[in-house]
Amino acid sequence: MNGGTLTAANQTALGTGNVTTTNGTLAVNTDTLNVNGDYTQKASSTLQLDNNSALNINGTANLGGTLVVNGTKGAQKTTILTYKQHSGEFTNVVLKGFSQNARVVYNANNVQIEQ
Repeated sequence: MNGGTLTAANQTALGTGNVTTTNGTLAVNTDTLNVNGDYTQKASSTLQLDNNSALNINGTANLGGTLVVNGTKGAQKTTILTYKQHSGEFTNVVLKGFSQNARVVYNANNVQIEQ
């Protein structure tokens, strides 16, 4: 994707293969969006997760750019990304609807929000 906003409203909206966002926003508005390959997010891109959604990456997550999560103050730990392995981190994180102490935690096979 190179610019604009792509809203994914079902698990298979991205089809098969690798996904790269160079510019623009990938907005996830389904419980779990599957990437059947690697996911690469460049510095000028945004991943937006709405309504307690998550991104399941069946390959490597190459992270950068902005993460925006519109969530709730519910669970102590919320998994928002799963992957086989990852490199990098989001350079800007916006957590809306979470407790003031919420933070993003990068683990070996997932990214979680802890509050």
